[in-house]
Amino acid sequence: NDYWNARNNKDASIYTLTATGKVEEGKQILVGYIDNGETGINGTLTIKAYIDADRIAISDTYPEGTMQKVKTSEFSSSNCENVLNGVTDASTYCASVESLQEAIDNEDLTGEQITLLVNAGIVTEYTNGTTSTWVNGRTVFTTTEWNSFQTSGTPISFKIKAESNEGIWVEEPSQGTIESCPDCKFTYFVANSMSDAKWTTWNTNSQTPTQITSGLYDNYEELIATTGKNYFLGVKLNSNNEVTNAYACGVKDGTPFCIEGTSDGSKYNANKTLLNGANLYNNTCTETVEDEGTENEYRYSECGPWDNSGPVSADASTIGSVYAGVGHDDGCDVDSGGRFGCIESGAGGPDPSGPGGGGK
Repeated sequence: NDYWNARNNKDASIYTLTATGKVEEGKQILVGYIDNGETGINGTLTIKAYIDADRIAISDTYPEGTMQKVKTSEFSSSNCENVLNGVTDASTYCASVESLQEAIDNEDLTGEQITLLVNAGIVTEYTNGTTSTWVNGRTVFTTTEWNSFQTSGTPISFKIKAESNEGIWVEEPSQGTIESCPDCKFTYFVANSMSDAKWTTWNTNSQTPTQITSGLYDNYEELIATTGKNYFLGVKLNSNNEVTNAYACGVKDGTPFCIEGTSDGSKYNANKTLLNGANLYNNTCTETVEDEGTENEYRYSECGPWDNSGPVSADASTIGSVYAGVGHDDGCDVDSGGRFGCIESGAGGPDPSGPGGGGK
């Protein structure tokens, strides 16, 4: 556990696993020290790589567009050739339903020529495709592309570099940072009333963004030692010390995490995936749908015991609100309106309307 100090005077070969989770360029996974006089360390490092399903979309009809299909019941070669009179290779295109459809799909025909076929009733047009709303920021692959990843020709791959040098040269990573809240500062404050709450730059309540100049920590562990709370807030500031990004954070079984609040729920899938990770709630979060099938439909994921026993619970919703705390009444949240703060039992404060300030 104290590898970074122990390696300075340890009379043995030692190593430590420094990272799991999201792959990043240049990220160190395993570092070690081979004792003077030793020839090496024998062992096996097994790495299992997973594709995040919430970040992948498979569609053969993206982006959305106008499609043309030959009407089998209305097709005849003679009618087709009459419509395309004067078009080079018209007889080839009109030889069959299949050949005409192939000519359309391969864009062998101009838009004007297709319009003639549509007006003649030989071809029908319809709108088809996967909407950008459904894609929701995910990476889109066609079925062919996705299936090709399973072959030896085009696998998804990554490289691992092993490097060794004399002396102690691997720098100790920054302490007290949280991977899911990069470049964040951490804070905790109780909002006893709406006037005590703070507001982001993107708030939708026409509130002046709050400037924060004190009570900020670079190391979340120092904040926890000061407050005694295993839940807190993460923030990113602009040059005016205004909050551009706000997170509800907590520590579960020694693993810190932060989930980001937004005005539109654009981080919902990422938040849900993070919470369901093996080192956090390990796919035990419950997703609930309310007002299903209506324009007001939304979802929220709840994770944890939701009691006052001490373990951190968390939730996130598709409207953009997030919450982390002990039970429902002691925690920190960011709501979809851009308000953020922490509440304590009996302290009053902005009513979060259940976990996540609207997540339930």
